[in-house]
Amino acid sequence: MPAICVSIKTDVYIGLEKAAAETGLKKSTITEMALKQYLAEMEEDREDAVIAKKAWTDFEKSGKKTIPAEEVYRELGL
Repeated sequence: MPAICVSIKTDVYIGLEKAAAETGLKKSTITEMALKQYLAEMEEDREDAVIAKKAWTDFEKSGKKTIPAEEVYRELGL
């Protein structure tokens, strides 16, 4: 398994040490779990952006008109 070296701020390191002590997990295990989750969320955000861009492009091509927010609020009594 490749090893990497990273620098983190003191408060983050203290939190990592605390989490390791509380869970009994190694700091490297907690760091890897956190990084995996962060990278998965980034990928999900990227996929969401692609879907949103396609939806907007499809909407523009449809020729449909948007409804101003003020009109929606008025209709809903907001």
